Amino acid sequence: PRVLALPTRPDPIRAAQLLEVAETTFPSLARDLDSAELFRRVISDPSMRGNLRGRLAEEVFAKKYASDGWMRVASSFAPENDFRRLLPNGGQEGAQIKVHANPNDYFRSMRTDSKAERFVVPDDHFDWLKRELRARREGALRGGLVEKAQYYAEQEARLMKLGRTFAELDSAISVTAQRFRSISVAVRQAGKAASFAAIAISVLDGSIAVYDYAV
Repeated sequence: PRVLALPTRPDPIRAAQLLEVAETTFPSLARDLDSAELFRRVISDPSMRGNLRGRLAEEVFAKKYASDGWMRVASSFAPENDFRRLLPNGGQEGAQIKVHANPNDYFRSMRTDSKAERFVVPDDHFDWLKRELRARREGALRGGLVEKAQYYAEQEARLMKLGRTFAELDSAISVTAQRFRSISVAVRQAGKAASFAAIAISVLDGSIAVYDYAV
């Protein structure tokens, strides 16, 4: 048998934190299913897939922004903050990570999750949302709705890029599920750990390419 490495994009989203994320997100399923079957089940259910996208986004944020002082919030007393960091002036700010398949759903989330100073969304949704908030603010001002215009300005100021696009997050889930068996064979042949978690982390950050297994 041969292991063929397929070309990868620069800094591809590494499909691999995914099993670990899936197992912790859906522990009861993880106990009953092997890794490949777990992922097939998850990606076929829109709600579960959405949950997994959100969890993966948190992993991406933690890795990308740790050097800026962002740390996970473990306390249940801060449900609207996924991460917090200390500021130079001694204060703190929080970040809420949101990933919606329909970008219009962010407006509802902004109203219901209003406490975090930073509202983090995938990069492609950031640009759309920023433009939409600005247009709504300008429309409110033209209509003399000063308070509403101020609200939209505040929401625009909260926006922060995740560092990955929605398509990258969703593709990572699909690729890992579709190619898990092939990747696991390749990694085992290389004498490395072949758990979905170990594979996923390597694929997401580009430590290994996406592999095909050929006879």
